[in-house]
Amino acid sequence: MSAKKQNDREARQARERLRAYQARQAVHEHAKKRRVRDNVIGGAVVVVVVALAVVLQLTYFQAGPGKPVATPKATSTSTSTPAATSTPAATDANTGDVPSKTLADGRTWRGTLDINGIKLGVSLDGAAAPQAV
Repeated sequence: MSAKKQNDREARQARERLRAYQARQAVHEHAKKRRVRDNVIGGAVVVVVVALAVVLQLTYFQAGPGKPVATPKATSTSTSTPAATSTPAATDANTGDVPSKTLADGRTWRGTLDINGIKLGVSLDGAAAPQAV
């Protein structure tokens, strides 16, 4: 083979190697950009899901089942004489079969509860909650 043909053949092989190298580099760059794009999209999805979860939990617990519903209290009319008394139903929001406050006012009840064989001491303070005791 002549030297010119040998040089042409080597030049052609070098060009093919260069094209193959450039093609591999292009594929590598494309994959790198794709990974970055996928990571950004994944991060954005995580942020949106976390934000949505926070908003839903705040909404649920703000007006959820555990929050007591406020009921308007009955207003009592004040009179000029301090000795005037009103019925408990007119001044309290309690309705139904509720004992009077004077029954437990200033008294303390003590007792024990037996829970699964364990004695538990209990005291009920009538001064703190006269109608509940």
